Amino acid sequence: MEEILKYYQELHDSLGSENLCQELAQKIVRIIQEAFDRIPDNARIAIRGAGKHTEELLKELDLSGKNVTGVFDRDKIAHEFCGYPLLFPSELYGSSPDYIVISNYFYRKEIKDELAASPVPVIDLYGELERNGIRLRGPAYMYTSDSPLVLGYYYWRYMDSPGEGTLKDFLQAALDQKNFVMISKVYTENGGADGRYPVLIEVWDGVQKLLNLIRRKLQARKQNDIILFWTDAVAYSDLNNMPQAKRRAETEGCFFKKTYTHTPYTNTTLQAMLCETLPIDGYPMIDHMIDRVNSPLLQYLEDKGYVFHCFGASEMKVAPDYLTEEQSFASNTVIWWHGLQALLRQEKPCFYILQMLTESRPPVVDPMQKYVNPDDVLYKRTEKTTAHQKAALSYFDQCLCVYDWLLGDKTYIQLSDHGFHWIDVVEAWDESLLHAYCFVKGRDIPVATISELFPYQKFGYLVRWMIDPQKNSLESVTDDSVRFQDTDYYNPMGIATYIKKGTPEQGLAYRGIVTNQYKYAINSIGDEFFFVYQDGEAVPTVLEDEQLRTELRRQCGTYFLDIRNLERFRYSGELYKAIRESDPNRGRPLWLTEENGLKDEMHEL
Repeated sequence: MEEILKYYQELHDSLGSENLCQELAQKIVRIIQEAFDRIPDNARIAIRGAGKHTEELLKELDLSGKNVTGVFDRDKIAHEFCGYPLLFPSELYGSSPDYIVISNYFYRKEIKDELAASPVPVIDLYGELERNGIRLRGPAYMYTSDSPLVLGYYYWRYMDSPGEGTLKDFLQAALDQKNFVMISKVYTENGGADGRYPVLIEVWDGVQKLLNLIRRKLQARKQNDIILFWTDAVAYSDLNNMPQAKRRAETEGCFFKKTYTHTPYTNTTLQAMLCETLPIDGYPMIDHMIDRVNSPLLQYLEDKGYVFHCFGASEMKVAPDYLTEEQSFASNTVIWWHGLQALLRQEKPCFYILQMLTESRPPVVDPMQKYVNPDDVLYKRTEKTTAHQKAALSYFDQCLCVYDWLLGDKTYIQLSDHGFHWIDVVEAWDESLLHAYCFVKGRDIPVATISELFPYQKFGYLVRWMIDPQKNSLESVTDDSVRFQDTDYYNPMGIATYIKKGTPEQGLAYRGIVTNQYKYAINSIGDEFFFVYQDGEAVPTVLEDEQLRTELRRQCGTYFLDIRNLERFRYSGELYKAIRESDPNRGRPLWLTEENGLKDEMHEL
């Protein structure tokens, strides 16, 4: 690996030794910090806008000595936010602020219009950035040094003002993030070897030499490594926007066409795969790190001499020794580079998970997206967001092609954990969320298309088959049904959104079962949903067969968590209250019985 790093550094430093992506990310935080620093320490500050954007921003800033009197947000349900009082916007002027700070990117115009006649000075943080020559294409907290949005800043600066200076900055930023696909795009668009920019031709030639060096080093490894490319939030149907991945799956790999996740969330999917637990049945596992003690797969891998490691977000709850925690919104190219370095320095065979989520889901998708708009972060499936996702997955597909070429005939797995959470997908057990994809490729992997159900609880069987097919059959990987489930939603801002939309049922716990013929779900207040598969589509159908209903309920289970006993769910009772307020005959949880306090249900919830 040292030879690769030496050559890479020489190529990067031929453009300059700075890390432009890191410098931009730091400058954004510095400008916002300076805006707060200019406010007198004794002044009363009201922050307009809560949510993820403000939460992440407050983590980065030093507001010690500042008198922040409250955060004001229209979707308030909790009483505090990041340690500050959380209030409705209607209470803003009653708090007697001296300054109002707009922290929101997505509702910035709406809030600016609301405060246009404010008698109190208003500080618009994104306006401060623009006055300093930085126009962001998304929320400030997404501009980490490893984020595609940072690279996109230099890309669009070059596209808007083409020239050798802006091109050189873009190339340097692209090398910061090891983004060879973007360099290839710009090289091709400028005429390739016959282009007019010598610096671009020189960089491209250097990239080619670097990639060939990496490929030789990877091919020289004799260890039976397994790399897992975890493409976050990509539904089975999304493969249509990733044509090269789909081609490899169908013609070069062992392709599991009916891969099903048990829950449409990353961490609980990982726990199902590594620990064989499900969210409700194995609830205590949610708060525990995955390690050798609770993971049969980790035990198996380490007993076989493998080094297991995960490169991804903190939500991949594996023990610290097994995790390299990547920056929020880190590009797939940076994550791949970190995994590559670790792999080539390791003498033992490796089982590595590279979690790639930024390019496969809004609001951050790829460096070529010009602007992030509110519909992206709200996950609305509009014409614009659909186009964004299609373009992003096409770009992501090209990145994965490079990794496939570099690995050659070495073994890897490519899969998705679940589908994308579009706002118009009402049920969490929608086919677009549960039907994922998985294929395995490598020298000793047979080319096959598997039509039986592959539940992720059997992921360990897949790995055993890959490592020792003589003792583990491919048939052991599949099953005739898949159970799915999840707990009540517990994030207060999300709960407020469900209630505001008039769909509190969407936040309730549920359990279900998928077979080749049916899909059945029941939520924590006893609502049931039944679907029959017709030509691959799950069609809602009235379940009239009582014997079938009884059997499906037996298979998926009807036990639900009593949320009154769990601190995590202290706001979840608002969902049940909202349901009862709209219909007093509904909303009684299945976990309420005479034995555990049925008479006190109104008081407890």
